[in-house]
Amino acid sequence: AVLGMGADGHTASLFPDSRELELGLTTEAPLVAVRAPSQPLPRITLSADRLHQARRHFLHITGEDKRSVLARALSGDDSRELPIRAFLSCPLAIYWAP
Repeated sequence: AVLGMGADGHTASLFPDSRELELGLTTEAPLVAVRAPSQPLPRITLSADRLHQARRHFLHITGEDKRSVLARALSGDDSRELPIRAFLSCPLAIYWAP
């Protein structure tokens, strides 16, 4: 699975301000319909469970701002605050570009 990360710590349309975040992080269903107040349109995403089933995990981020968010994510464990944290415990190759 190739993941990106937003400046708010979201990944795979799992947004910290979404009412469906908890479902996306905990369901065994493969897909989750997501609405985030910060986004104009609803989305469909793979659940964290389904993403964890991938053989390999990559995170690609760009810019100093996202590097700072990643550092913050690495120093905590609440996935509801920064959803990218749900993927930091599995083997993850991180690629950062300025």
